[in-house]
Amino acid sequence: MQQQNDFEVRAGKECIYTGNDAKEAHEAFKAAALKPEYYDRTIDLLYKGRLVAGFKERIGYRPTDNRQQTDS
Repeated sequence: MQQQNDFEVRAGKECIYTGNDAKEAHEAFKAAALKPEYYDRTIDLLYKGRLVAGFKERIGYRPTDNRQQTDS
């Protein structure tokens, strides 16, 4: 019998983390939000397949965003 993972972190369709440790899942979720390669994707934290939290794409990286990103 295959063990079911409780937590999953996804960046778009890519799975970044699967496992049963809530703290590790949370850390992977936060770390993904800071990685430039994921700026143009939504990042989702799921618990038993249900969405718990999410980050949207960053402004300036969204596929539908025509604004230029500026550094403050």
